[in-house]
Amino acid sequence: MPIDRDIKEVEGQIRRSDIFHPEQDRIVLTESFVLPEVTVRTISKEQPDVILVGFDLGSPLFNGVDIIPIISECSSAYIIVNSEDDVRYFSGEEIRRLIDGLAGRDPQKLSEIIRGLLHH
Repeated sequence: MPIDRDIKEVEGQIRRSDIFHPEQDRIVLTESFVLPEVTVRTISKEQPDVILVGFDLGSPLFNGVDIIPIISECSSAYIIVNSEDDVRYFSGEEIRRLIDGLAGRDPQKLSEIIRGLLHH
């Protein structure tokens, strides 16, 4: 499940990764980010295994760094940061403890992270 400003771009990234298999996997596409409560409701309803979080959510009030602690409270899904500027924005100690990988919008890197998490 991507949480991002550009959902279609992230969907393409997931589909280009060699870990995605359309016959057994599904991508839960959210609407544009509005409020954490809406995102939490979607997560609770859909129960995703993996959540990709970008930095720019298109909201003046919240960014990916803000939403990760909220997600981790309501879900046991793997949280993968999917920002091209991972280190700069997601470097805080608390955030590093809550994320399971940094994909940086790279389909190959995303595949490697998910493969590593599944075989952990």
